[in-house]
Amino acid sequence: GNSTGTFTGTLLTAASGTTVSPRLVVTKGDVVTMQIAEASPNRTLTKTLASQYLGDLSSTFNVLLPGGTLFVTLSDADLNANTNLAETVSTVIVTSQNSGQRESVTLTETGSNTGVFIGVLETRPDPARAGDFTGAMHVVAGAVLTVSYQDTAPARLIERMVRVSTVG
Repeated sequence: GNSTGTFTGTLLTAASGTTVSPRLVVTKGDVVTMQIAEASPNRTLTKTLASQYLGDLSSTFNVLLPGGTLFVTLSDADLNANTNLAETVSTVIVTSQNSGQRESVTLTETGSNTGVFIGVLETRPDPARAGDFTGAMHVVAGAVLTVSYQDTAPARLIERMVRVSTVG
């Protein structure tokens, strides 16, 4: 084909503890350095990358009853800073699309070195908007809640929607 001077390729990776071949096994914090040697001009180009894990956010219910409990699960190996203990993070925000009320969900790692965090948010069957960050979301049937997590490595906003159902 045409000589464009552009070369592309893919380096497949796998998490440590796995044996997927042919993949480069990386662990959180590992640095991968790639080098390309050019003949003309005579030089070596270097690119360094740090391993990152994209978080995954889910709730146990796509539909929630007023007064019910919202269960939130966040999987993100980047948040597992200490492999010897179960950590706590407050990185998930729930916002009512109807009232604008916002609540933070505190998540606790399911065990040491899991990278999986769970937490709950209580709701109150009350149409009056409560203040932000009071510990409980005031909801009515038909309301929509947005569960948000801002992942920092790689930088990406992850959101899930939960609908508040009618009772009955």
